[in-house]
Amino acid sequence: MATNLIKFFKKFLVSIAFARFEAVFRNIAPKQNSALADARGDILYTGKENWGIPFPLIFSTFKSLTLTLKPVKQYLVTGLDSTNEGALEHRMSVRPAHFEMAKKLKEKGNFVLGGAILNDEEKMIGSSMVVQFETEADLQKWLDEEPYIQQKVWEKVDIKPYKVANV
Repeated sequence: MATNLIKFFKKFLVSIAFARFEAVFRNIAPKQNSALADARGDILYTGKENWGIPFPLIFSTFKSLTLTLKPVKQYLVTGLDSTNEGALEHRMSVRPAHFEMAKKLKEKGNFVLGGAILNDEEKMIGSSMVVQFETEADLQKWLDEEPYIQQKVWEKVDIKPYKVANV
């Protein structure tokens, strides 16, 4: 009987710890602009404000694992297409690779939003993206791999620090 009581008590403490973490995670973290990472640095969540708070979780072994929020920097990336003849066709040929890169960024929590810049005839002449990274080195790594840059679709690229409004 004592063994069952100890098992129940352990499960009860674990469920309280998880319920507390879930309440904090659902009510606070989604409103913030940070990457939630575990102790190894693996990103578990990306939200909307820059801040950091340790979250202790107690498991049934009564060992604690601390989760922290890693601040991320947001950037507005504007790429203007070449004005050479055939620029739109070249853009369209590279577009699937660009979209694959954007999907990978989204999976990692780095892609916030993006779209094409249109001229008066509603033809694509560039792109704007809001991306977020923990470091400038991570931003540079993406820029080095971005198909629209590598394949010279974008003739001019402008990058500015940016902050998405929390509304």
